[in-house]
Amino acid sequence: MLSVQGEYAKNVRDSTGKAVTDIYYQFRAEQQKAFADIRKYLANDTELMIKKVNKAAKNAEKAAAGAASTAYNIEQAEKWKVRLFYLSPAFVVLDIIIRLYLSFWS
Repeated sequence: MLSVQGEYAKNVRDSTGKAVTDIYYQFRAEQQKAFADIRKYLANDTELMIKKVNKAAKNAEKAAAGAASTAYNIEQAEKWKVRLFYLSPAFVVLDIIIRLYLSFWS
């Protein structure tokens, strides 16, 4: 009787060990597949984010170039305003000189 009980205990132990091992390897395979899926999803997400960041960087470069062009145009307009501001008194003085010259010689 002890021999049968020992044999039964050994069979239960072996089948339990085999079941636990099978469950472990099945879980491990599913876990690796899940990790691979997550890595693939994250890689796709990362590529999409990189594309969006590159597009935003290009748009920022275009905006910066436009801002630089606008600043240059404003600077040129200001230079002409200053030139005209200082030239107008010179033209008034020149006009007075011409009028005096014409009044003396006419």
